[in-house]
Amino acid sequence: MPLVKLKLIKKYLPLTLFILSLFFIVKTLFLNYYPDFGQYYWGLKEIFQGSNPYVAGKSIFSITTYPPFVFILMSPLEILSYFFAERVWTLLSIVFLIGSVYLIFKINNEKMFSRIGFLISALLFAFYFPIKFTLGMGQINFLILFLVTLSIYFLNKNKNYLTGTFLSLSIMIKFFPFLFLPYLIILKKWKILFSFIAVSIAILVFTLIVIKPAINIYFYKDILPTLLGGWKTDYYNQSLSGFLGRQMNNGFARELLRIFISLILVTVSFLVILKNNTKTTIVNLSFSLLITLTLLINNFSWQHHFVWLLFPFITIFYFIKNKKLDWSYYFVLGLSFFLVGLNLENPNIFPVIFISHVFYGALILWGLNLYLLLKKTSEVKT
Repeated sequence: MPLVKLKLIKKYLPLTLFILSLFFIVKTLFLNYYPDFGQYYWGLKEIFQGSNPYVAGKSIFSITTYPPFVFILMSPLEILSYFFAERVWTLLSIVFLIGSVYLIFKINNEKMFSRIGFLISALLFAFYFPIKFTLGMGQINFLILFLVTLSIYFLNKNKNYLTGTFLSLSIMIKFFPFLFLPYLIILKKWKILFSFIAVSIAILVFTLIVIKPAINIYFYKDILPTLLGGWKTDYYNQSLSGFLGRQMNNGFARELLRIFISLILVTVSFLVILKNNTKTTIVNLSFSLLITLTLLINNFSWQHHFVWLLFPFITIFYFIKNKKLDWSYYFVLGLSFFLVGLNLENPNIFPVIFISHVFYGALILWGLNLYLLLKKTSEVKT
């Protein structure tokens, strides 16, 4: 009898934990306020009323910083009241999240709806703070993750034009993941790059037709440069610039150090990528590396942006599992997951060195990913 119970627990516990974990994300449908959602909702309405959403936005939480195309993309929600539009967008975000995780499993030739798949998903949904943060803020990150994951999925299926299309959509919405482009040049994926350029031009032209050129010009001339410069030292900025900004007061020295470290990270990443061949497992690991690298060297990477690390975390986990590597690799991956998934509700009570824990976790993940790529390369050579 105890043996039968043990088998039943082993069979149904992962599914039970998965179902319970869904409550952590579904309960965000019942929040009273989604601070960032207003940036998308009011944008096109203000444009049609003759206002520039970048200077006269109704979003009281933060200034609108998204490209004009985003307002067009989100315009169907404007037929709803603001209250219902928030809930519909949150529900769509949950769909994008689950769809992304499902695709990441597929890319790694694994099943999400399996015992280990249920356990991994439950761990992510219940304990990974960037997921809760993205949903609670009404952010657009899960749509970006879904588009990026679709582009990698279709690349694995040799669907070049679809790969370029979805990559273009993600970059035109939030300029992520821009570092994929030089990697695609390395892979000589000209059809993907052609599709990317064609779709991007079509989006820009369409946006210029729908939204008057003056507003488009204002974004690229006045708003975009502010995203590329400045030092945001808030706790929630967990990029390299956020880390250095909290550690150093000398503006010139920290800018010099930021550029120097970023160049080292980019150079090392691409040198390792260049050494690798184009086998599927290596390509997926390379994309994982570039996603993590982008978050590290961005001028600012808010904590909710780190939902994009779901792809590296799952991909690296299955690489370790399928290669039957020892427990130390799982430990390093788990440490990275813990540091990135953690949230300090009152960061001001901690020494400043401790409040960059997400940055440390992402840096550890980048190092592990880099090492696995090097390890894979040596195996190929032998």
